[in-house]
Amino acid sequence: MKIEIWADFSCPFCYLGKTTLEEAIQQLNVKDQITIVYKAYLLDPQAPLRATQSARDALAHKYGVSSEEAQGMLDNVTQRAKLQGLSFNYDTVQATTTLAAHRLMAGIGVSKQSALASALYAAYFTEGKNLADPLVLVDIASSVGIDRAEVMQALADPNTLQKVEGDLTQAKALGIRGVPLMVLDRQFRISGAQPLLIVLDTLKKALLTNSARRNV
Repeated sequence: MKIEIWADFSCPFCYLGKTTLEEAIQQLNVKDQITIVYKAYLLDPQAPLRATQSARDALAHKYGVSSEEAQGMLDNVTQRAKLQGLSFNYDTVQATTTLAAHRLMAGIGVSKQSALASALYAAYFTEGKNLADPLVLVDIASSVGIDRAEVMQALADPNTLQKVEGDLTQAKALGIRGVPLMVLDRQFRISGAQPLLIVLDTLKKALLTNSARRNV
């Protein structure tokens, strides 16, 4: 069964959703039955190559709220992440474009995508790294066994940009306005960072439907 995940590496709920999905897959012991494909989504297509403001100020500007309200939003998601064993350090987060990171994902094999996605999320939310910097992406990729040449090729290859643009176009066609969105065998959807029980229930339904279709 194929699960397509539209997500952005600057999206905290995408990180939470990925973590929950992996827990559900582990609980059901169905990893060998599932192929996960990561699709690009840009929460802020105009984000800069280098951060020009703090994550709090960027959030306040995006949603038109006060700095205090934005900080409250960050504190809430940080606490939620902590409950899932994730560490968010918004004081060091660099609010930059994630386009290069998506191009990197598009240029590597599907079997390497999950590990790379985890490393990219951790680099952004925990380690305060700039995901728009090619040299930073080289270091992140090398931490999960991807060599420098493969990274640089992905970032230079025009086909990876076309793939990212294709994902964005597909997202519009599917009516995606927020992420994460997980599409299971193009039949079931999990929208947002849902609780584990909902993810488990949807995953079970999708697996049963997939099995029934294959056995017809």
